[in-house]
Parts: sequence; structure tokens; C-alpha cells
Amino acid sequence: MKYFFTIIIICITAFSVNAQCYNYQSSMQDVDSYTSSAVKYFKKALKEKDAEKSKKLIDQAIVQIDDAKYSASLAQSYSSECSCMLGREYADNVYNSLFDSGNFANKAYTTEKADSIAIYLKKALENAQSSQNMTNDGLFVCE
Repeated sequence: MKYFFTIIIICITAFSVNAQCYNYQSSMQDVDSYTSSAVKYFKKALKEKDAEKSKKLIDQAIVQIDDAKYSASLAQSYSSECSCMLGREYADNVYNSLFDSGNFANKAYTTEKADSIAIYLKKALENAQSSQNMTNDGLFVCE
């Protein structure tokens, strides 16, 4: 009877670990989706000639970056719970890159100098695209 309960506990634990790894992948897919939207907004903002319209697009991108950062933080937790250290490393790097992208986007949004908007936007876009690449590379490391 002891062995029966031991086997049940092992099975439940294994299922729980697999569920956490699935949650990691799902969170990373969310990161990719939010980051993709942010990249689109950044590109539109770079093409926009009107500073006010550009700032509205930047604001929309910031919302997407914030959502992506939240999903990346979930991926960090899930990868730790399923003992996938490589996944944790990817999630950490993605989060940090998104954090930098958000900082540059905020600078672009708050600057008063029209020529600085494009400079900050390009840096925000580069970091967002880097995050997207890392997300795609790390999507299936925890299986």
C-alpha cells in the first residue's frame, strides 16, 4: 500500500512539473504576441510625422511592452517551477530586454525634443525586436 501512494505522489508531481513547463511555453507565446504588437506600433510611430500622433502610438506600444513584461515574469516563475534553468535564463534575458525597450519608449514619449523621439524610438524598437528573437529561441527549451 505504501508503494501505491508513493507512485501516486510521483505521478502527480510529474504531471505538475509538465503543467508548469506548458505554462512557460504559453507565457512565452504571450510575450511574442505582445512584443509583435509593440514592434508594429513602434514602426508606425517612426513613420508618423505628427509628434502627437506618434506619442499616441508610443503609448499603445508601452501598454504592449508592459503586458509582455508581465508574461515574461510569469515565464520566469514557471520555468523555475519546472526546473528548466535554460528557460529561466531566456525568460530573464527577454524580461531585461523588454525592460530596456520600455525605458526607451517612455523617454520617447516624455521628451520635448522632436528629433529625440526618433532616436529613443529606434532604441526601443531594437530592444523589442531583440526580445522577440530571444523569445522565439527560448520558446521550446522547457518541454
